[in-house]
Amino acid sequence: MWSRDLTTLLLLLSFGCAAREPDEVQCGELSLTSAGEAKNLALVVSDTLRRDRIGSYGGPADTPTLNAFARDHLVFERAFTQAPWTKPAIATLFTSLYPSQHQVTSHTDAAQRFAHQPLKQPVRVTDVLGEEFTTLAEVLDGAGYRTAAFVSNPWLDQRFGFGQGFDHYDDSFARWGAPGRTVSESAIDWLAALAPGARFFLYVHYIDVHAPYGPLTPADLLDGSEAPQVDPHSLSEAARRRIPELLRWSFAVDFPVDVVPSRPLLELAYDRGVEEFDSALAPLLASLALHPDYPRTAVIVTSDHGESLFERGFQGHGTSLFLEEVAVPFLARLPGVSPQRSRVLCPIGLVDLLPAVCEYLAVDCPSRLFGVSFLGPDAQERPIISEGVHGQPRHRAIRSEGFTLILEPDGPPLQSLPDVSSGPRQSLGALYRRGDDPGERRNLFAGARPSREDLARGRSMIRRMRELVPPPDPREPQIAPLDRDLRDQLKEMGYWR
Repeated sequence: MWSRDLTTLLLLLSFGCAAREPDEVQCGELSLTSAGEAKNLALVVSDTLRRDRIGSYGGPADTPTLNAFARDHLVFERAFTQAPWTKPAIATLFTSLYPSQHQVTSHTDAAQRFAHQPLKQPVRVTDVLGEEFTTLAEVLDGAGYRTAAFVSNPWLDQRFGFGQGFDHYDDSFARWGAPGRTVSESAIDWLAALAPGARFFLYVHYIDVHAPYGPLTPADLLDGSEAPQVDPHSLSEAARRRIPELLRWSFAVDFPVDVVPSRPLLELAYDRGVEEFDSALAPLLASLALHPDYPRTAVIVTSDHGESLFERGFQGHGTSLFLEEVAVPFLARLPGVSPQRSRVLCPIGLVDLLPAVCEYLAVDCPSRLFGVSFLGPDAQERPIISEGVHGQPRHRAIRSEGFTLILEPDGPPLQSLPDVSSGPRQSLGALYRRGDDPGERRNLFAGARPSREDLARGRSMIRRMRELVPPPDPREPQIAPLDRDLRDQLKEMGYWR
């Protein structure tokens, strides 16, 4: 078993310990100097990982593995998911289609909408990624790659369509909450068994950061409970009851642990999960660095979505389209791209991954893609769109030219609590000017009479959003049942209470 110190040392030796700060590059300044030179792709997704908690993005979590990787490679400062929960986010990452187009948008509590007639007994089903959509794995499988996935989120069960194109799809970890280090070991074993010279696409999906958060030690409990509150507003009673349910411990307990609920304690527990992922990632990156074809291997580390931690009065994901849930990390090692190490300021989305990979690996992609490659001189700054929350897939957010517009045509998300930090949630729309409000707190539509300029901007952003994401083609939804074991696992993860 790898020790954390040993893997960190190997990473530092492999990736270097550059002292100077990397340069910043804008859209169109990433140059693909040798298309097709790269041979392999390793895609790492950490479930529920917020961008602002990682050390390399200025966050408080202790992440030496990610920090070492970031120092020598590309750090995308403005990466966003197209959906704030796993199923639609990964479907978008795989297909370069927006959630409203691939329509993998339903939570299981919306399952009855698939029934053509009333059902006598409730049936738990969920929609799946249809076979008519071409995935990243299918593209690379068709180009002669060996393809493997190791996933630990129950929503990625291969019955839901995510196994398309993979020679080897291991979703066994999703059924028993495997720690990230175990997932890494299986991925490393698969790499070691590859025939020499074989091209590969490896997808590894970790869940260490997902609720329940932790593990916390007794010392963490003391530190987190006594830390000063990070905002002047008190938690609601519902939040105070919920926080102890969200924690897990590094020691065995057979009785309720007495905690003083606070946001600092919750954030500390969340950061412990981030650190667990960072530690689990180390042996995988070290193994890739020792692979004979590592000089021609691309490595991308990102997340499917973030997590709200009661900043606005509610917690979790799939609950809103604010930054806490849609701003994700995106770190990339891309041999053959210049510069090799930079802070990339160009905004990108998970929807852009497939076209970028196709250009980068010089393979043919499906003709109907809605993302754009962030490589080469033609890359331009463009609006970033995110869609849907649990039970309300029509919600939209667009971030463009320094503004954010959030539309909630069906009212505030069902899982949200009253917003104690910035007033009641807006039910129809909210506009934020990020230049003087980077946290998206001051809604320009909240006043009795919004300015004509702001209203005109909002209308313009809605028109642009409709241009970029046309209505989907009519299709019959494909569904799959949820067995009791899978339902129990999802319940343990907090999807039902």
